[in-house]
Amino acid sequence: MELIGREPQLRMLADAISDAKNGRARAVTVCGEAGSGKTMLLDAAAAEARDTVHTIRIAGHPAETDLPLAGVHQLVREARFDGVVTATGQDPLRDASALLEALTTLARRRPVLLVVDDAQWLDGPSHRALVFVARRLDADAMCVVFGVRSPHDEHLTVGTRLDVGPLSRQESLALLHRTYPQMSARVAAKIAQQAVGLPLALCEIPAELDAAQQRGTEPLPADLPLGRSITGLFAKRLAALTDAARLCLLAASFDTLSPTAYVAVLRRLGCSLDDLDEAERLGLARLREGRCQFRHPLVSAAVRNEARSQHLVAVHRALVTQFADDPVRLASHLKQDPNVDPETLRTAVLQGARAARDARSYDDAAELWKSASQLASEPTQKRAFLREAVRCLALSGAGPEARTLIEQLLAETTEAIERAQVLRDLTWLSLWTQSVAPHDDERIEAHGIELIQAGDTRTREAGRDLLAALATAMLGAGEYRRAQQVCATLHEHVADRLTLEQRLLCDVIAVMAGEPGGGALLRGRWTDSYPWQHILDPATPAGFITVVPGWLGEYEIVDEVIAHCRRATDEYGPSASGFYIASSMTASQERRQGRWDRALLEFEALERMVIDTDFAAPYPFIALRHAHLLAARGDTSSCELLRQQAREQAPAWVPILAHLDHAVAGLLALSHRDFTTALQHLDLAGEIERQVGLVPSGYLSRFADTFEAAWRLGKAADRLGDLTAFEKAMDGVGHVAMLGLATRCRALAAAPQHMDALFADAVDKLSREPDGFETARTHLLWGERLRRARRKAEAHKKLSLAHETFVRLGAGSWAEQCNAELAACGIRRINDPALASGPAAQLTPREFEVAREVAGGATNAEAARRLFISERTVEFHLSSVFRKLDIDGREALRVIMEA
Repeated sequence: MELIGREPQLRMLADAISDAKNGRARAVTVCGEAGSGKTMLLDAAAAEARDTVHTIRIAGHPAETDLPLAGVHQLVREARFDGVVTATGQDPLRDASALLEALTTLARRRPVLLVVDDAQWLDGPSHRALVFVARRLDADAMCVVFGVRSPHDEHLTVGTRLDVGPLSRQESLALLHRTYPQMSARVAAKIAQQAVGLPLALCEIPAELDAAQQRGTEPLPADLPLGRSITGLFAKRLAALTDAARLCLLAASFDTLSPTAYVAVLRRLGCSLDDLDEAERLGLARLREGRCQFRHPLVSAAVRNEARSQHLVAVHRALVTQFADDPVRLASHLKQDPNVDPETLRTAVLQGARAARDARSYDDAAELWKSASQLASEPTQKRAFLREAVRCLALSGAGPEARTLIEQLLAETTEAIERAQVLRDLTWLSLWTQSVAPHDDERIEAHGIELIQAGDTRTREAGRDLLAALATAMLGAGEYRRAQQVCATLHEHVADRLTLEQRLLCDVIAVMAGEPGGGALLRGRWTDSYPWQHILDPATPAGFITVVPGWLGEYEIVDEVIAHCRRATDEYGPSASGFYIASSMTASQERRQGRWDRALLEFEALERMVIDTDFAAPYPFIALRHAHLLAARGDTSSCELLRQQAREQAPAWVPILAHLDHAVAGLLALSHRDFTTALQHLDLAGEIERQVGLVPSGYLSRFADTFEAAWRLGKAADRLGDLTAFEKAMDGVGHVAMLGLATRCRALAAAPQHMDALFADAVDKLSREPDGFETARTHLLWGERLRRARRKAEAHKKLSLAHETFVRLGAGSWAEQCNAELAACGIRRINDPALASGPAAQLTPREFEVAREVAGGATNAEAARRLFISERTVEFHLSSVFRKLDIDGREALRVIMEA
């Protein structure tokens, strides 16, 4: 199995082995902390070379450290040197020389790879003998690799030093996903945080959790279990500590404390800094500038896992006193004291929950609200606190856990309005976590109507909001006809009481269903009146409301929406839904503006953000939108990879995902002139549209692509009835660009004497789309028809215009089609310059995100908050951006990013 995050180290070891095979002996020392994966790295290197070298493996063991020549005897046995090498220890030089002679003789027959793992535990004579061998190899076909645990004495390093550091966060998450594909993203993030990049911990910690905990539907323990191997690294040393030393370590393991605060906590525990001496002697911790620093990243977790209950209570009590002015930390420690006064605890937990929520620390807030619910005596209060927990879990992206609480609330709630609120939460959670609307949508709709007809204002509003949430879920799940029916119910019962957001939602659904007059409200001046704080709430339909104006060609409104989203994030704090809305709009806008390189980076960044939360449902939609852009470029391998990932990550492969997937596959096939395959996929997409009640192809050029494929196969006449229906629907919603595509279809089917006027009309309508892609496709088709009519000079002009745009956009396959047509006109092939790639193409997705925020005027702190990363991470990526773009300041970055 491929090792994640160890490619550079594997290459270095492979190079060393290659040198040895060519008669240039090498010695390498692989250094890393316990659990860093040294042994797996050595295994992988040996496995890769097993067919070309003779591999000998030995390992030190702590039980044999004091046994002279135990390591040499192990080597003699493994290499079958019995009778050849007889080590007695009486003459160390003679023993080492005999070992060297035996190994070099063996290497003359076949290259030798000698792997010595855990060399820090070798007995002294064996270590000296092996170092003697390694240092005297020269023109020998032999490579010696030592594995040594860090920190270690420098004398253990022989030859080239190769450090094996911790995996990055992304590498850690990738390892967890590969090993546990069903694991919740939120659970994986918590495991990655505790494992601090150590592969052994990443493998052992999740193995201690049950399936529900891995999926995120059940809460994790306060301290994650470490696993047998990790625990064994520290167990004996921890057991050897005095009680005072254990208390000192335990106090340092819970919170970051200043030197003064640490001393104060120790004093309350009856301890002092001197009590850390034993822990320092055993290699567990050290005192630096008044702070306790753990010598291994997992010591703090091991200390808590091995702590006695009375020690835990004592430390929590000491920390409660220390954090009297910090309500969140106070509550977190106070609730661990089994003897605390119940009323005192309830008050503290509520204050902590509110403080964490107000500080936008949604993970902490959710835990404290759940605790508040458990402590509440009144059932109504219990449920109210649980709903607060659901909201905080939603804001932090913890979908499965939030859904578990919702189902609990649904079982316990009977009061009509409260039940409507719970059902409302259930609808959006179904959408965000499973890509589907609630299975009992008819019952939910009936409950909403019942509330609306009840009479009093509050009850009617609860019913209205429930129906609006149901319509949103139906829209998001791609059940457009059903969403249209729910909107009709809203208009029938409470048309005069709909909020602006709900009226905009109904207008979006009208557009998607092709209702005449649909989009009228969306084209109006509504952005200054919209409640933008709602984008932080996953229940909001803002994600759908904000994307349709761009599809309608209202780009000024789109710019206003993006600006409002960013201001709302700055003012109200980041959230998973807010980031998703702002980033998805930005990616779509970059595509429309013809900045396709930047759009691709935006899509990649957005995919990574969604993967890092438990709101898995948006990922396949984003991946397929990304794939559609790659299909427009004709990038087959990247497009197919994203299609596969969308299928693998989708909670359910619902019809609307299948529709989008077929549209992508159809466009990709069309870009490579595989018209039969294109028509098959595009017709399947059209059938799904008819099933779900989707009229305008879901923001895509699906209908025009279908007609073009049919025309190229000589089947355009069979599609003229569909074209008339499409024209009528697009005229009803006033979509100029879609009408331009329809006109292009008419031009394809028109007689030669009518085609020029129709193509010119199509170009005029499509020229309002800034990226120029569909205009260029129109010029290509126009040029092709002109060439067939033997009007080659005119065809040359149209094809050259198309070629220029395709090259600018990086659409290589379409540029090739232009070249083929130009060649048929007798024009020499146009040598394409490197397909368009602006400065953004040099940056990684994360560097691009940081550059975009800073170029927009954000400080490092603001960029960190918006991107859910640390200021230090922003500084790191920003310096990389400056280096890659060869600039030295923010103003220069702004100019480049705006270019």
